[in-house]
Amino acid sequence: MTRRMLRWWFTGLACGMVALTLAMSGRTQSTAVRFTSVTGGIQDNVTGLLWQQPLSAGTYTFSGAQTYCASLGSGWRAPSMKEVQTIIDRNRSNPPLDPIFGGTPVVEFWTSSQFVKDASKGWRIHLGAGGVSPQVASMLLPVRCVR
Repeated sequence: MTRRMLRWWFTGLACGMVALTLAMSGRTQSTAVRFTSVTGGIQDNVTGLLWQQPLSAGTYTFSGAQTYCASLGSGWRAPSMKEVQTIIDRNRSNPPLDPIFGGTPVVEFWTSSQFVKDASKGWRIHLGAGGVSPQVASMLLPVRCVR
């Protein structure tokens, strides 16, 4: 397994364990516990990820999104599809995010996940409904970087 595959697998495992723990305890993911606004972004206190805030006003191709995030330095990268899904709040809409992510437009965002069946596509998440779908990699979309 490559390092990227291991990171993806562990992230998916951690996200699943968080959801299972919350479901079994009957707790919800409240703003005070789940997210904290810190210098340079929003800290997810469950997954440990730091999410870019504020967003860049730019839009990028799939590969351009990866390059942009890496250019921020200090381990910034485009998030995987699974990582983005960890901040989706199904109890909210337009966008389905905690209010701490204020200013997030209700549009599609790139992830770092490539569409396996067609290398000319990457996975995007739509913040209107919180769904994911493949998109042609040349499409210009914003990205919310993570580290």
